[in-house]
Amino acid sequence: MNMHPYQNLTILLILSLNLTGISGIQIMTGIQRHEPSVLALISFLVALGSLAGFLFIVYDMVTRRQDRYEGKIINKEGRSVNILTTENRLKRLRVNLPEVLERLQAEQNVEFKLTHFTRIPVSIHVLAEAPVPERVAAERPDVDAPRL
Repeated sequence: MNMHPYQNLTILLILSLNLTGISGIQIMTGIQRHEPSVLALISFLVALGSLAGFLFIVYDMVTRRQDRYEGKIINKEGRSVNILTTENRLKRLRVNLPEVLERLQAEQNVEFKLTHFTRIPVSIHVLAEAPVPERVAAERPDVDAPRL
């Protein structure tokens, strides 16, 4: 199950380019009127900083340097998933996509990959499904579970 963080990156690119363009126009019009504004300069520097942040995130995703973890999902708390790795370390993974979050359940064995610097989840693979509780299996006959 790939999480596709690239959808959010296009929105970030559009926003940072718009911010840079608007603040660049603002500073240029101030220079043409011979009224340079400190506020326009600060907003332009902030826009350049957001553009540099975007480029850093893209560089982190393009280099494909990823950290890989395997483990078992302990529980879900809101948008966070607590995972006990095979090295017996507890990792907290923040999942922002609701369709991915609802497919994850406690007791599933998963493998997840994060980008190295920004720690953005790139993919989550379910290695073993969680056991189905008996009361759920009784309510849903399509689920194969042992009935006692």
